Amino acid sequence: MTKGRLLGLHVLGSENLELAQRLAGPKEQRFSGGYSEGDEGVPVFETASAVLFVRIREVIDIEKNAVVICDVESGIEFNEQSPITYFQRGYHQIGERLADNF
Repeated sequence: MTKGRLLGLHVLGSENLELAQRLAGPKEQRFSGGYSEGDEGVPVFETASAVLFVRIREVIDIEKNAVVICDVESGIEFNEQSPITYFQRGYHQIGERLADNF
């Protein structure tokens, strides 16, 4: 990853399971359609809940992985959805609110 490069960090929701699976699948099929290009050619999936445009500040290599530190430059909210997560090799929808913290 190149320092200073702009990326699109997408927030996926309950209606984006197919998109999540496609992006996690074979690299030849990840960008097979359904997106537009934003600033600096960043892919933008408008079916996502939101996208944050971030610029890479630093990349720290750790064994076969990396920690990427980014600065958020801007963002777009497309539609409100219940967020999904990937945990223990499966997709999960966030459950009910347990309590307020204020």
